[in-house]
Amino acid sequence: MCNMNALCPIKEGPCSCITKLQIQFIPMINEDFNNPFMLNRLIRIMDQQVEELKQISEIAKKVLDTITNSKKIISDQSDSPIVNSGELCSRGGILRFLRFNLTPHSLNIQFTDMPPNPAYKDRCFSFSVFIADQENKKIFLQEKLFLKIMLFTCQTPIQPLKMSTSGDQILLGNIQTEGNSDFHFKKVIIKEVSSRFLHGNFFFVIAPQNAEFIRPLIMKDFIVKSRKCPHDLIDKHMKIDDGTIDD
Repeated sequence: MCNMNALCPIKEGPCSCITKLQIQFIPMINEDFNNPFMLNRLIRIMDQQVEELKQISEIAKKVLDTITNSKKIISDQSDSPIVNSGELCSRGGILRFLRFNLTPHSLNIQFTDMPPNPAYKDRCFSFSVFIADQENKKIFLQEKLFLKIMLFTCQTPIQPLKMSTSGDQILLGNIQTEGNSDFHFKKVIIKEVSSRFLHGNFFFVIAPQNAEFIRPLIMKDFIVKSRKCPHDLIDKHMKIDDGTIDD
């Protein structure tokens, strides 16, 4: 039998089955295309598909433009050096980050004795602060609170430094203490030099925990250097000896 007709006795040979099959389909096709309702329906479907393709094209164009602009912004940011953007890298920016709420009855933090500036990496130091009113007079709080040391850089976005460039915790020792008037920070250690960061200095901050009515103490231009080498100590002793001889 042939492939077009199971009743055809001819095997894989020329026969008229294919011609008869085509003749049977032609009237059906012509009838559909001559039907106005069918033509209108096809036209509407085609119009809808064209509109959908236009919408997809517009969406794809917007997505492509967004991706292109994002890549351009990232490229510009990576190529340009980090600069001090003014208010964001200032005391005001840090105060906003710490959510300090200025009120007529706001308190502040004052140094009793200041930390060394410059300080030295891995060398401990101690200092004290106290709570003061707007006239900088010492006051005693009814409830105790915690004060915490933080380090900030001039870079944005504003975030306290937690890790050094080598992956160590950047602040060690007594970096948080409790009290109601006087606070003592003992044996504080900084594990990073400030020269690795923008402008070569830190913001050294003493911030109250859960007390937005107390203004954090912000020490600008705080420098941390590497530990003094023996050569520096020898030069220092030589200068002292020279001064003694001159006297």
